[in-house]
Amino acid sequence: WIAFQEAYTPLMNCDSWNRSLTVFVKKDLVNHCSLLTSESCCVGVGGRGYNKGATCCRFSMYDTMFCFVNCHLAAHQGEVMARNEDYRDILRQLSRAAQSSDVDIVTSIFHHVFWMGDMNYRIDLELGKVLKLMEEKNYDELMKFDQLVLHRKLRNCFGMFEEPTIHFPPTYKYEPSTVVKGLRVVDKSRIPSYCDRILYKTLPGIGIETLWLKTNMDTLLSSDHAPVAGLFKTSLIHTSGLRGRETMLRMMKFHDRLQVRFLSLFVDLQVSSDFSSTASLTFGPRYLVMGKGRLYASSVVASKDGKDKEATGSTNPSGWVFSFHNHSLVMVEENKMQILEKKYLSMTFRTSNSRRGSAILPLSTSGGSMSDTPFSVYMYRHGVPVGSIRGTFVLERGDKLNAVVNSPARRVDNSGGGSGTASGSASGQQQLSPRAQQQQPTSRSSSMSEQSDDPSASADGKGGISIKRRMLNKLKVSDSKERDRAESGGSSGAVGAVAVAVTGGSGGNGGGV
Repeated sequence: WIAFQEAYTPLMNCDSWNRSLTVFVKKDLVNHCSLLTSESCCVGVGGRGYNKGATCCRFSMYDTMFCFVNCHLAAHQGEVMARNEDYRDILRQLSRAAQSSDVDIVTSIFHHVFWMGDMNYRIDLELGKVLKLMEEKNYDELMKFDQLVLHRKLRNCFGMFEEPTIHFPPTYKYEPSTVVKGLRVVDKSRIPSYCDRILYKTLPGIGIETLWLKTNMDTLLSSDHAPVAGLFKTSLIHTSGLRGRETMLRMMKFHDRLQVRFLSLFVDLQVSSDFSSTASLTFGPRYLVMGKGRLYASSVVASKDGKDKEATGSTNPSGWVFSFHNHSLVMVEENKMQILEKKYLSMTFRTSNSRRGSAILPLSTSGGSMSDTPFSVYMYRHGVPVGSIRGTFVLERGDKLNAVVNSPARRVDNSGGGSGTASGSASGQQQLSPRAQQQQPTSRSSSMSEQSDDPSASADGKGGISIKRRMLNKLKVSDSKERDRAESGGSSGAVGAVAVAVTGGSGGNGGGV
């Protein structure tokens, strides 16, 4: 503990009733953490009772977004559906951490989400058989009857999450402070189960490795639960000179920017049969929210009972299919392919009265090429799959539509080769219409394109362009300084952050993760 205190310091904490979540980080990484947000919610008696719920801490380390959730779900053997509903209620209420009404925690662009706590999922097996398998240390067989494993496969809960392999006995229920022959005594009034869990969700293309997952049966004996601990190795992402890049990208002209063109785009949606949900699908506006822009559906290709779904390639037998205009464009404020392909596009399908579902499209599926890339991603709402978004996209530059001379700003080396395997979230907006593009002023762009490649050169007495060049030159200096700071800050030890969650049960005898 003394060694831990010397290396780590508390970054943030969130407490609610019997749930506590504290995040510690290494002292030399504190100055690289930002966007700290904490939130809690209650889903107990009547949907608002304090006895069940969750606490959440969100922060950014360099350009890596982390989210930690500690929860306490409904108890008792037969309440598995109540536990699934608690999970969905928590996602509905933790909107502040997601930072948008269009997404929730699992569909927002967090690079890493760790969900832990006393989830109370049980083993559906007779007491005698469970005790026998525990004695044989046949934990793989026990997991075949675990409620959480079964319902994750059905995507009723935690469908987007992964769980490390468990190689230890159930963590509940034991007689507190009782040890016989070096072993904790099982309380036979309950079927032993894996109530205390650690799950994680990582965006595609980002590395994560489970170093170990274990429980402590020997020292922490005051609870009827056994605590669980895990150690994970994750990618730490940092784009050097990020502030300089953002400024440069804002100054960038249209033909320098990369864009996502959807050659085809369909939404397969599963909906209930009640009129209130189908009326808005038939008559109201239907659109996809991508960053700051919206793409409106051009038509309803097939309704719930339509017979023309095969022409769209739909595999949704009992839902709706919506088609969007071919060659729809989403502008992305990025000019380097090697960075763009490591980003993600958040997509939310909405109607006039509600959010129907959200999905995340990894642009890395293009493989770094500007060729046609087919895709299909699950669409979730409150942690439950509600359909999919599919189609074909291609990454291209703005000059594909507007043949203009390349600007020297395009040749400014401001990539800031980031460490790690991925970059931050994509920020997209809908492309201007061709008529609106023609109305944009072009004299400054033409004048700038006639200049030499030297960023320090002046421009025909036009002071505005000279200032712009000097700003770009300063960005290169800022980029170099940020790279030096990243190299010094990224060389610390293996464990950069630690999250400790404590969940209390009835009578204060709770589990710990």
